Amino acid sequence: MKDKQQLLPTNQDHTLMRVINEISSNAVIRQELMQKLEEKTKRHLVVYVSSFANHPAALVNDGDAEIIENIMRAYGRIENLDLLIHSPGGFAESAERIIQVIYTYCGDLRVIVPKQAKSAATMIAMGASKIVMSDTSEIGPIDPQIIYGNVGQIAVQSIIKAYNQIKNEITTKQSKGENYDAELVQLSKIDPILLRESQKHMDLAKDIAVKLLNKKMFSKKPIKKEDVEKFLDDSETFSHGRLISWKTAEDKLGLKIIHQNKFDNEWKLIWEIYIRTTTAINQHRFAKLIEDKNHSLTAGILPM
Repeated sequence: MKDKQQLLPTNQDHTLMRVINEISSNAVIRQELMQKLEEKTKRHLVVYVSSFANHPAALVNDGDAEIIENIMRAYGRIENLDLLIHSPGGFAESAERIIQVIYTYCGDLRVIVPKQAKSAATMIAMGASKIVMSDTSEIGPIDPQIIYGNVGQIAVQSIIKAYNQIKNEITTKQSKGENYDAELVQLSKIDPILLRESQKHMDLAKDIAVKLLNKKMFSKKPIKKEDVEKFLDDSETFSHGRLISWKTAEDKLGLKIIHQNKFDNEWKLIWEIYIRTTTAINQHRFAKLIEDKNHSLTAGILPM
């Protein structure tokens, strides 16, 4: 039996202040809110919220697909699901697995982005029929990143573009009869194995993006690999972490967006679920919380 927690009284309807009253990890209040949201939308709801701490346990990974499947097995076959996601991203292959798991149990998926769904989390959103966003919601570029020497994390397309730029400079100088020894030296410094792996990462991201977008969102008019370049090209965003708003996602990227007014009652419920879940994560240093109205599962504890 669930124990309902006694909350301290507050004089104002302020979500954050009410959340602070929840000093334990008790999920009862969050699950009551999930129940209310399901009654409004007439759709099942799974909440998938990660810490944005720089730790591997917080990333989208294969273990998340298994947790989501264990939750959905209790449903059997359902028609509609909403996945509320807040995540910094992770592994593209895991995003693909999560979508595969979901569609083995439901007919239609919407992804709700209360705040941020970046990188691989954006890929998960691509697998939905529609993405629900509000004014401060954001998705992000899906260009793959790798650890590069002492530089840290960089986009693989930077390696590919640097290689192609040098090759083009050599071709131009050859056509003009100019010396290109300096360019040959630069070219020799690019590790061919690193270049090959970078291209593989880009090809994988394109392949997964195409399959996810064509599953539902673009199923009536399927797209090809060349059509997803805009999701991976840093010429527009300049940064892997830069926001893509609902308006940009709809107008420039062609994604099917349901824009909700941030003051609508439905969005207020979504926002409160998000606030309460992220607060629980931060207080207890959970890597993730994956929940529905009946289940509350954590994935990893972050180190102090």
